[in-house]
Amino acid sequence: MSLSYRIQTVEAAIPFEDVMPSWRKRREPWAMGVSAHAGSPEKLAAHAAELLRCLTKASVAATYSTRAAYDKLCAAFADIAVGRVIDPQGVALQRAVAKLEGAMLPPPRESEKEMLDTGQPEEIRLGDLGPEFSIGQRCVVLDIRLSWCVAAAAAQTLKRDFLVGKPPPHAAA
Repeated sequence: MSLSYRIQTVEAAIPFEDVMPSWRKRREPWAMGVSAHAGSPEKLAAHAAELLRCLTKASVAATYSTRAAYDKLCAAFADIAVGRVIDPQGVALQRAVAKLEGAMLPPPRESEKEMLDTGQPEEIRLGDLGPEFSIGQRCVVLDIRLSWCVAAAAAQTLKRDFLVGKPPPHAAA
């Protein structure tokens, strides 16, 4: 899993009532930014910090053991974002994202643990866009029902171009 995916997974798990009302308008641009900046530890850290800042006071109190723990995590992301912590490989960012996941995500269900057995999700390096598939190429995927299935690429997307800095076609207008 990539860091950008992990950050977006945390955001998706946060109940809407636990974020400030302004998040409704900021969410889509934020998600697009997380995807677009998958290769930049500084920008991903800034997006993670923005996500933490959108939490309500009640959510912070319910999620973190102390306000200091929350502030420490916010500071870790901010330090990476502004360059106080130099993190070209994303190592410090990985640690901070793991702390974010530990605080905000529920523990995995037993069925998920059984499915993985001793396996671990593949960690995609910072900036790695993942495999390229041709239309019709087959692979094995874990679907939403947590079942392994043979799948074939049905179409190609422009996501790869978007992630390497080319604007999506609808943005050219």
